[in-house]
Amino acid sequence: MGEDAAAVTIAAILERQEQITSPGGYLRTLTDRKRAGTYSLGPVLQALNRARLAQLAPHGFSGPLARSTGSTAPVQP
Repeated sequence: MGEDAAAVTIAAILERQEQITSPGGYLRTLTDRKRAGTYSLGPVLQALNRARLAQLAPHGFSGPLARSTGSTAPVQP
């Protein structure tokens, strides 16, 4: 794992420390995946994004359509 990927991975672990019960074990698993050639930052970043979205909108959709239309229903084309 390169320095940049390691830094992002550690930052992600720190950001999600409340959800990760064993940060050392999690890092060890990711390191093993990197050695096996199956590690990707994509899922790590997606997990961070999902956690951030859950914090911002814990009670459902509150994206731009909900704000602009006053509804949580998707706009029909």
